[in-house]
Amino acid sequence: MDLVNWSNAYLRPSSSQRFLFAFMDVQSDAYATEGAKRAEDAVFPVQLGHFTFVIAASLFTHLAADAARNYLKQARTACASGARMIASLHIEPADGKSAGDTYRADYTREFFAELADEADWTLNAMLGELAGQEALLFTAR
Repeated sequence: MDLVNWSNAYLRPSSSQRFLFAFMDVQSDAYATEGAKRAEDAVFPVQLGHFTFVIAASLFTHLAADAARNYLKQARTACASGARMIASLHIEPADGKSAGDTYRADYTREFFAELADEADWTLNAMLGELAGQEALLFTAR
């Protein structure tokens, strides 16, 4: 929580208020076993339809499919139509759809694009490698 407060105190003003940092007390088998909410039920604490750009760097690499589905919907609700999202993924699943757990979740591009499509995101481009993961660019419909 201290880093969230620091980021809002120092980074947000230097971005002309364009950045927002928020804390969500979400349960994770890997990182926060005592979290108050399951990732599948989390609601983003943001103004609806406000954002025009979202970065999800290494976020979906720690979410099982149901949680990823919810986070994609939450991100879409937080964004205006036409907003962009960059998401990075591990794309080496063993079963061809999704694999792993909250320590490391893997998706095929196609399966993740289907999840995003259900949440009204359109896959626009594959951007290549980002910190050892594949970066994808989406637009909110």
